[in-house]
Amino acid sequence: MKKGSFGTWRRRLAVLVFGLSAFGELGLRLLDRFQTVPTGSLYSAVDLTVEPYRLLPGTDIVMPERYGDVRYTINSAGYRDHEWATVGHPLVLIVGDSVAFGLSVAASERFSDRLGVTLRAGPWPNAEVRNLSVFGYGGYEELAALRQHGLPAHPDLVVVCFYQNDISIPAPTFSLRRDVTVGQRLHAVANRLLTASNLYRRVNQVVAGAAYRLRHDAHRRNPQQLNSAEPQQVVDLLAGEPTDDKVLAFDYLDQMRSDTERSGARFLLVSTPNETQLFFDRWDEIDRRLAQHAHDRAIRLLDTLAALRADRERGQLFRDGVHLSPTGHERVAGLLSPRVLALLAAGSPWNSRKDR
Repeated sequence: MKKGSFGTWRRRLAVLVFGLSAFGELGLRLLDRFQTVPTGSLYSAVDLTVEPYRLLPGTDIVMPERYGDVRYTINSAGYRDHEWATVGHPLVLIVGDSVAFGLSVAASERFSDRLGVTLRAGPWPNAEVRNLSVFGYGGYEELAALRQHGLPAHPDLVVVCFYQNDISIPAPTFSLRRDVTVGQRLHAVANRLLTASNLYRRVNQVVAGAAYRLRHDAHRRNPQQLNSAEPQQVVDLLAGEPTDDKVLAFDYLDQMRSDTERSGARFLLVSTPNETQLFFDRWDEIDRRLAQHAHDRAIRLLDTLAALRADRERGQLFRDGVHLSPTGHERVAGLLSPRVLALLAAGSPWNSRKDR
C-alpha cells in the first residue's frame, strides 16, 4: 500500500458515510411530506416557558420508539388530550406523570381513555374524562396543573395517579432546572440536535428496539435480572423519613385532596407499581407506607399492585420497568372503572350544581 493510501481511504470512507447519511436524512424528510402526520421528537415539543411546563399546543407527531411508531397529539392547553370545548357531565380529571400520560402507547389505549369509553357506554353517555398528565411531572406540577386547568372546570371527580418516583423527586422540577451543570446543558443541546434528525430517530428506533427485545424480554424470563434500583431507592428514602410530614410527595397529595374537596368534587388516589414488584415483595413497604398515609388522611386509595401481581399475564403488563403496555393500561382501567362508577353514582353531585 502506498504511503498515504490509508489516509485517503479513510477520507473516502468518511465522505461515503456522510453522503449516505445526508441522502438518508433527505429521503426520510421527503417521505415525511407524504405522511398525514410527520415523525418528530416528543421531547422537542416540551414548552419550558410556562409553569408548570407542558407540551407545545397543536403538536401532532409520530415518534419512532423502540416499541414501534406512537402518535402524540397535543391539545391547545398543552396536554395529550382531546380539545376541551363544552364540559361533559360528569367530568372526571386524571392527573399524573408519564404513566398516566401514556408514554409509549396510543392515546386510545390509555386507561383514562378506556375509562371514558366505559362511562359513556354506561349510565352517563355525556361523561367526559380529561387527562392533565405530562411525563416528568411530580407532585408540584400535578398540583399546579390541577389548580390551573383542572378545578376551574368544576370536575365531579379528580383521580391522581401516583408512581413511586414521586417520593424520590426532591424538589419541583422547575427549580431543578436552575441548578443544572454546564455539562448537563451541553448534553441536553446535543440530545435535542440528534433527536431533530429523522435518520437518527429511525436508526435509534431499530437499535434500541433490538436491544430492548434481547435484554428486557430476557430479564422477564428471569425476573431477578429486572432493574430494581428505583424501588430500592424509594424504600431507602422512606426508611430515612419515618414520619410523613417530611415526605414532600405526601404533602402535595394532601394539598390536591384538600383543594379538590373544597371545590365540591370527590378525590381518588391510584397507585401503579414498578414492574419488578410484580415478581417480588421485598419493596412492598412503598405501598404499605402509601396506604397508611391514605388511611390516616381518609384518602380513597386504589392500589393496583396486588391485582397486577396476581395477573396471569403479568409479564406482559409493562413496556419497561415503569410504563404500562396496552395490556397493562387495560388492566388498570378494569380496576379503576368500577371505583369511578361507584363514586359517581354515590349522590350524583353534579345534578345540583348551580354553575352547570
